Amino acid sequence: QDGSIAGSISHGWSGIISRVLTEQLLGLEIDPSNPRHYTLSPKVTLLDDLAVAVPTPRGVVAFSSKREGDAYQIQLALPKATTADLRLPDEWITNDQEVTNLNGGRLHTISVTPTD
Repeated sequence: QDGSIAGSISHGWSGIISRVLTEQLLGLEIDPSNPRHYTLSPKVTLLDDLAVAVPTPRGVVAFSSKREGDAYQIQLALPKATTADLRLPDEWITNDQEVTNLNGGRLHTISVTPTD
């Protein structure tokens, strides 16, 4: 592998568009030292509505965000027996919502208001 973003265009996971969406838009990373832990750094302000379901070796990671006025409603579902950190700017988090070490097997709903 030469380090470029391009992969095989005939395989879903390494196809160029799915890699761009997964890595750049959703910012999904699987921790190499703990494959049951994910980090998501989504670019929610790029689109008013975003819904992505990404298959991983542990199950599907499902993420969605929807703009509602100045705020975004984020939903994240993780496979059972996994955890995730959602990386968002600190000033976006409202109501002291937990966004680190989120547990799998349930739906997490987070409201954020981006600041300029």
